[in-house]
Amino acid sequence: MNKSKLLYFYSDENNLENQENFDLETIDLCIIYSKDTIVNYSSVYNKIKSLNIDAIIIDKSSFVLDKEIFEFATYIRLMKNNIWDVPIYIYCNFGYKGIIEFLKSDKTNISKTNRFEIINNSLFEKDALEIGKIKFFQNLEQKKQESLNWNDFIKTINVEKPETSNHTISNEWAIYRWAHAIGANDSDIEKIENKVENNIYFKYLQAIYPIKEIQEIREEQLKVENLQDSKILYIDDEADKGWNGVLWELLKQSDVEDFELLGDELKSLSQDEIINESKKKIEEQKSDIVILDFRLHDSDFDCEIKEVTGYKLLQVIKKINPGIQVIIFSATNKVWNLQALQEAGADGFIIKESPENSIDPNFTKEVIISFINELDKANKRRFLKEVFTSLEKISKNIKDTDCIEETKFDSFLKLIKRQTEVIKSSTKKIDLKDKSTLDIVYLNCFSFLEHFKNEYYLNYSQKEYRYSLGQLEDNLNRYSYNKHNFNIELKNEFIRNGQSDSPSFFCTLTGIIVDYFELCDFEDNLIVKLAKITQKRNDFIHSQKEHFDQNELNKIIEIMENITKEMKE
Repeated sequence: MNKSKLLYFYSDENNLENQENFDLETIDLCIIYSKDTIVNYSSVYNKIKSLNIDAIIIDKSSFVLDKEIFEFATYIRLMKNNIWDVPIYIYCNFGYKGIIEFLKSDKTNISKTNRFEIINNSLFEKDALEIGKIKFFQNLEQKKQESLNWNDFIKTINVEKPETSNHTISNEWAIYRWAHAIGANDSDIEKIENKVENNIYFKYLQAIYPIKEIQEIREEQLKVENLQDSKILYIDDEADKGWNGVLWELLKQSDVEDFELLGDELKSLSQDEIINESKKKIEEQKSDIVILDFRLHDSDFDCEIKEVTGYKLLQVIKKINPGIQVIIFSATNKVWNLQALQEAGADGFIIKESPENSIDPNFTKEVIISFINELDKANKRRFLKEVFTSLEKISKNIKDTDCIEETKFDSFLKLIKRQTEVIKSSTKKIDLKDKSTLDIVYLNCFSFLEHFKNEYYLNYSQKEYRYSLGQLEDNLNRYSYNKHNFNIELKNEFIRNGQSDSPSFFCTLTGIIVDYFELCDFEDNLIVKLAKITQKRNDFIHSQKEHFDQNELNKIIEIMENITKEMKE
């Protein structure tokens, strides 16, 4: 009989009775492990991965729970090294009826696969040792002849999810996949990888969704243009598990310098405290982009969406400034959750990779690229933060009125106040892929200035057309221009066109003074700016201009802010 190599797992190093039964001339290798070593799966893997053995024998006494024996045997198979397919024997003291009951604890189905058997230790009792030895090795030779195909094995076995929450599983699995895809590594990521190596459920996931199948992501695909100056805040109570390292690896590709984190410090806080702490951090950093986890508190898993911490915090952020870009980064994939978050103002969504997503080998790459695209979109939209800041100043510049007997001027104030709210509402809907959304905002701003012209500048300004003169007053002598005559000429033009359907205020100005102001090099003069935006608006109306751009929107809002500021003063 050829000499065979057996790997024997036993729980008690001091009890050598069963070891002696196997310590025969026909056995070349016998290894004894303590229970602690067996529980540490990755430790087992490191010790036996290079061995060349004929069979594995696992003593039942090595485990407290019967199901753990089958899980350990399944883990050995899932390692898929050079011994993954060797025959495995469970060594126990049950009779045949006991073995049948014992098999009921097999939740992994490994007992239904080839090259697996349960043997009774009576086979090796000393008075039957020679016969038992012969029977065992005859059985071993038979087991070696049974085929064990990897794909068939994977289809047969079943590993149940651990009792921990799906949220935690998705987080840890996604960190593991993302980190490998982009080459991220730090101490927190190493802890996740160690858990993946030691947890049989994650080992099962590794087997059915191999990491090697993740498509390569080129370095240039991770770069976001002009992101380096953005102030980015990541809020996630589980960020310190490894997400912080993963996101930092992504952001440093774009040379981001201002990246801050709220993570572990949130775990001990109440929901209100989490929201207040986050608000404080956003205001301190003056965040441009917030990457926000949906569930930040234990209570978030058993409540309606509008009571979830992430939802409430999203609303708070948008009250601080609707232009702050908020990307929801969460394991939730429920359509109604995403719809509610979008209605509350979320600017983008990234779904963390749950195990069921990994059935598509392209998913990891696609979701990472999607995250980069969301960052790019948020970065291009961060100018809206300044837009909303100006719109808020404009609102405050317009005096509130609640007079019982409303005057014409009160009506005017209410009109431009309402128009400002219309502008805010349309600004929230700006979609840079749909340029017409920016056009709508610009035209709403132009309408605001038309209202202003029709009432304030023609009727209520105590210092008529002061903005029309601008720098002119300092140059009257140089250009021999009479201020009084200028005012009269301009005012007569308004009077002649003062009816309700009069031509645009800015159109009138264009013919009278724009050439003069440009001659005087008054490019920064308000009236020149007004005339120029009017020309752009007319070009758009007459299809000579396709769309307005971001800079043009900034300019017209700047004019609105300056005019209302003067009115307030």
